[in-house]
Amino acid sequence: MLGRFVRDVRGQAAVVETVVMLLLLVSFFAGFSAYAIAAHARAVVIGAAAVAGRAASIQCGQGVATWQGDATAIAQSALQDGGLRLTTFQAGNAQPGDWYVAFGGGCASGGSVSVTVQYDQLNLFPYLAALLGQGPAEAWIFPLASTAVYPVD
Repeated sequence: MLGRFVRDVRGQAAVVETVVMLLLLVSFFAGFSAYAIAAHARAVVIGAAAVAGRAASIQCGQGVATWQGDATAIAQSALQDGGLRLTTFQAGNAQPGDWYVAFGGGCASGGSVSVTVQYDQLNLFPYLAALLGQGPAEAWIFPLASTAVYPVD
């Protein structure tokens, strides 16, 4: 009688162990996937700031009046080509996919132009923003921002 009870408990322990391991594996895979998606978005934002900053410095140095609009269009194109879903920014209503471009510096010869690109990434795990070095997250989003500074050509 006792031997039969021990055999039944061993079979149930294997089922419990399998369920626990499957839950851990699914959680690990979900966390790793979220990190990979956010790291990709961060790389796309860095690239968008770089190409927009370079275009802004060249056009600013050549005296093109629409250099800020052109640089914004280039940043938008780079973000979309990188696979990021962009939304229309509305003040006071932060959503994943919001983005903007800000400019600094001037067009004086010997000066520099800075371009900052920011994209609001969906935050699925509490420590994801900290792992990417982006500081604390706000609710369900955290901002991915990059600034590129180029001399005026």
